[in-house]
Amino acid sequence: MSTLIYPTLDVFLYDLREGFGQGISNLQLKREIFKRKLPQTIIEQLDFSNEENLEYVELLGQKRFERFSDSKHEGYFHPVKLGDSYGLLVDCSTKDNQSAENLAWISELKQIVTQKHQHESATLGQTYFFSASTTNASLEDYDHIAQNCYRALMANGNWFEDKLGETTFSQGKLFELSISHNQHIVIALFLNDQIAEKIIPNFLQNALKLFWYRHKITWAYSQGLELKKHLMRESKEIQACRKAFQNKEKLSTILDKSHEVFSKYVDLLTGLESQAHTIEINLYNYKQRLLKITDFDYPNQFEQQAKEKYLRQLQTDYESFNSQIKLIENLMSSIHATEMHKNVEHIAAVQNKVEWLEVFFVSFYAAEFAHIMIELYHKKEHFEMGLVFFLAIGAGIVALIALDLSKHLKQKLSKIMRGK
Repeated sequence: MSTLIYPTLDVFLYDLREGFGQGISNLQLKREIFKRKLPQTIIEQLDFSNEENLEYVELLGQKRFERFSDSKHEGYFHPVKLGDSYGLLVDCSTKDNQSAENLAWISELKQIVTQKHQHESATLGQTYFFSASTTNASLEDYDHIAQNCYRALMANGNWFEDKLGETTFSQGKLFELSISHNQHIVIALFLNDQIAEKIIPNFLQNALKLFWYRHKITWAYSQGLELKKHLMRESKEIQACRKAFQNKEKLSTILDKSHEVFSKYVDLLTGLESQAHTIEINLYNYKQRLLKITDFDYPNQFEQQAKEKYLRQLQTDYESFNSQIKLIENLMSSIHATEMHKNVEHIAAVQNKVEWLEVFFVSFYAAEFAHIMIELYHKKEHFEMGLVFFLAIGAGIVALIALDLSKHLKQKLSKIMRGK
């Protein structure tokens, strides 16, 4: 019967510390969310004084770790600040060796670890890392042992569906699995405890950042998919605005709606581009961190998935949605042009009415003037009517000629100004 020597469960929990443009109150809230994962005795020791100035901060200072122990288990807390995030490593081991056949103790180990971080979930993501050395087991037996360990850790997990990859290294084997974008599991089995003691400490230090980069990639991808849903909804709104314009509905209403949709669409598109950049940057950092893990070859399936699926999909989605920006810009331009044309027609119609009124009043006042003059000189009635009619018609003709000449001069002056 195989035995697992010094089996250990580490959980890496990551919380977002800050986002673009957030205020002090939000930073304090994020800090409080992170602190909920720790017992009060450790919270009182945390030092956040350097978190604004440094990319990496040991929140327990030079002490770095806070250890715990009871009759059956021992371990430690390791809280840190990582760039725009907080990270917490909770390590817990059984003091006695355990059977590789009856694995109920693994579920108990997980419960203890969960109690240690106060049953709080991580906002960015979490990784379980289970490690142990073996006796009376060959490398060929490791698949069976790892499957049983996984089922004990994740009751609802499916080994064959969740497994991402595995690697065999000198006297050991490592398996990587993923349940969702924020649930990640790594299982490492070694042929003897001397190899484990050599490899694990260095791996844990690198894994603290490696898994952080990983969760930032998967988180950015999930955020990108959410933004894509909203962009699809706004795309339908763009089409609705175009249809309303084609149906000659009220232009002011369509224009107001178009401006609203355009503003939302640009914000969402900028967010999608930002998530793609986040994946690109953290994928590079992920690959650089892998280079520091020199004791064995870490599986590269996630790296390929992040590059060929996550990054490529968000970049393709961005290009596709970005092409629709021109549609709504053209729509708003068409609406402005139509409104301007209607305004010009309205102004021309009003101006035409004003011009005819001007002719009428010129004729009216000319006739009135003639009537007054006739009364002063006591002319005969038929002469009076003829003179009044003649002056009215003449004044109207003069007014029309003057208005036409004025239009001609304005048009000529306008052409000269445009030529300049």
